[in-house]
Amino acid sequence: MWIILLYTSLHAQNLRTNPVAWVIGPNLRLDAQVAHAWTIGVTATHTDREINAVKVSGSSAGVVLGCDFYGAFKDSWFIDLGSAYGDYTVSAVNPSGTTTDKKLHNINTRLILGYAWFWEAFNIALGAGVETNSSGGGTLNDENGNPTAKIPIPTTGLGTEAALGWVF
Repeated sequence: MWIILLYTSLHAQNLRTNPVAWVIGPNLRLDAQVAHAWTIGVTATHTDREINAVKVSGSSAGVVLGCDFYGAFKDSWFIDLGSAYGDYTVSAVNPSGTTTDKKLHNINTRLILGYAWFWEAFNIALGAGVETNSSGGGTLNDENGNPTAKIPIPTTGLGTEAALGWVF
C-alpha cells in the first residue's frame, strides 16, 4: 500500500520555503500528494541566531499532513497539521560575564488554516493558526540557579505560514 502511495506521489510534489522565517534560519518543506486533496510533507529547519540577547542554535525535522479543500496543489483553502522535533542549545552571558548554556529537546506542533495560490509551477501560501512548543516559556539559569535570560521560545502562540513554493 505505501509503495503505491509513494509511486503515485512522485509526479506531484511541492518544495517550499518560508522566506520570512529565514531571518531566524533556513527552512525547507517537501510535500507529496497522496490523494486528491491530501499531502504528506517533511520539514527541516536550522537556527543559528541571537534573539533578545540569547543565542539559539540547532535544527529540527518534522512531518506535516495537509488537506487542500479544492485539490492538492491547486488554488485552495488548506489546513495543515504538523509536528517537529528539534535539538537546540540556548546560551546567554550573565551579569558576571560568564556564559550559561542549556540544551533543549523541543516538540513543536502546529495547526494552520490558510490559502494557497498556484501559477504553473510557482505558488504562494499564506496562513495562520496556533503553535505549541514543549521547551517554551522557560528561563536560562546560571550555575547558582539565578535567572540569566528568558528563553525566546513561546509555549503557545500564533503560528504563521508565508511560503513560496515550486511544484515538480
